[in-house]
Amino acid sequence: MARRVEVKNPLITTLNYVTNFGYAPLSPLEIIMGIEEDVSNDREFVADIIKVQQMFNQTIGQRWSFHTLAQRGVNVPKPPLPVVRVNYSPSLENIARGVYRQFFPYIRKTFQSNLLYVVTKSTYGNGIFTPTSVLRSN
Repeated sequence: MARRVEVKNPLITTLNYVTNFGYAPLSPLEIIMGIEEDVSNDREFVADIIKVQQMFNQTIGQRWSFHTLAQRGVNVPKPPLPVVRVNYSPSLENIARGVYRQFFPYIRKTFQSNLLYVVTKSTYGNGIFTPTSVLRSN
């Protein structure tokens, strides 16, 4: 049976401006990555959790903390925090998908493991992204 880990990445004071909805406070926002070892992985760990968190913080964490997420090209009226543009409307589900797409190659290359899912967890609810190929194989 394959081993799995979950890596939790908290973000501080992040807002999102969802296209056709408006502001939605995401504070606190936690991004959880589910990682499963590849059958050929003979390492001690499925993935080095600290290394994954550091990479997350160096990329997404530094850009998104204390910012308002907004889709490129969408006007954001009176943003209370500086705006960071993303290629999608930043709903919880779309944030999970965007993080998955960004981190899948990194997890695969660095740890020879598979990123199974990403969950964005806020005080209002969760967004979950799991690619359909993973759903079919389980």
